Amino acid sequence: MKDNTNLQKSAALLIATTIDKEAAKKVKYHRIKNGHSLKNMSEFLGVSTQQIQKYEKSKDRISIGRFCQIAKFLKLEPNILLDSQTKVPDFYSEIRQKQIIKIMNLLNSIKDDCLIDGIYTCLQSAANYNAKKEVNHKNSV
Repeated sequence: MKDNTNLQKSAALLIATTIDKEAAKKVKYHRIKNGHSLKNMSEFLGVSTQQIQKYEKSKDRISIGRFCQIAKFLKLEPNILLDSQTKVPDFYSEIRQKQIIKIMNLLNSIKDDCLIDGIYTCLQSAANYNAKKEVNHKNSV
């Protein structure tokens, strides 16, 4: 009986809590938002990309020390990642996330401000066109 209780306590420590899951989502959100790849983050932290994925998917809990390292990498105060009042937007798919990272890395490699402004204008136009198309589709259904 005693062994079973210890096993249950150990299992409880391994299960990610709600705050663990929310913090993990925020880590992933801010990593992608800032244009960092899994590889960049894993190299900074000295862990594998698979470990970063486990953190971001709440498969492994993040220790306090590692959490502070992650916040430093993201250039954020740790409390921003722990704030329960702030929710992060849902992400699309893994493929979409990879595309966003590639786009951010490509944009970061362009040094010409005029070219960046032109790309931004094109993206804004595409987003506006897409939004209008979605509204028209909803109205026709």
